[in-house]
Amino acid sequence: MKFERRNLSQYDINSAWKKSGGLIFDSKPYGIAYCPKQWCKMTSAVMDAASYGNHSDASWVVDHIVPLAQGGANDYYNYQAMHNYCNSCKGDAR
Repeated sequence: MKFERRNLSQYDINSAWKKSGGLIFDSKPYGIAYCPKQWCKMTSAVMDAASYGNHSDASWVVDHIVPLAQGGANDYYNYQAMHNYCNSCKGDAR
């Protein structure tokens, strides 16, 4: 099955951040949010808004709740914020 990743809009990024308990300020993620506990492999579940896409312990990415490889959609309803490391561990699992 072929699936296509796409660049995320600021709206998509904000939606994922808000689902994880984060705030939006001046149209951007602000403060802290929490990695989904069923997937978090880190000592602290805290993610920092400023570390989106970075490679620090608190860095985060937008994860597909239902992976694209399993038929998930490229849609903000299917997005959540997750630690970069935890997202790598999750892979294509649900």
